[in-house]
Amino acid sequence: MPTEPQQSLNLKDPAVRRMATKSAIVASGPSPILLVLAGVLAGGLLAGVSVWYWSSGKTAKTEDAIIAEVGRSVILPADVKPRVAEMVNPEAFKEDPFWSQAAVGDKILIYPYQGEIVRAIIWRPTEQKIVDIGLVSITPGSTAAQP
Repeated sequence: MPTEPQQSLNLKDPAVRRMATKSAIVASGPSPILLVLAGVLAGGLLAGVSVWYWSSGKTAKTEDAIIAEVGRSVILPADVKPRVAEMVNPEAFKEDPFWSQAAVGDKILIYPYQGEIVRAIIWRPTEQKIVDIGLVSITPGSTAAQP
C-alpha cells in the first residue's frame, strides 16, 4: 500500500500559526474568563450563604438585646421571656389610646398575664425610651390587640 508523503507544517505561515496558537490555548485548559466567572459565582454563593447564616442567628440576639435595653428602664419578669414584635403599621391602631403614641419601628414586648390579657410594653429603640406599658386584650386568631 502506498503511503502518502507527510507534509511538514510551515510555522512561518500566519494561518498555520493562528491554528497552532488556538489549538495550544484549547489544549492548555479552561480559559481565564471561565475561571473568573466561576470565581465570581462561587464568591457570590459564599456571600449569600454567610449573610443568611449571620442574619438567622442574630434574631435571638437582637431580641435578647431589646429585652436587656428595656430591662434597664423597668423591672421585667425574670421567669418569663416575652414575645418581641415590631410595629409596622401604627395607623391601624391610632384609635386605641394605648397604641396612639406607637411609631413604625417601635418594639413591643408581650408578656402573658391572664388568658387573653397580656402585658405589653412599647419600646422606642431610637430614643431608648418606653412609650407605654399596659394590659392589652388579644383576641385569638386576630393580629390586632385591644386595650
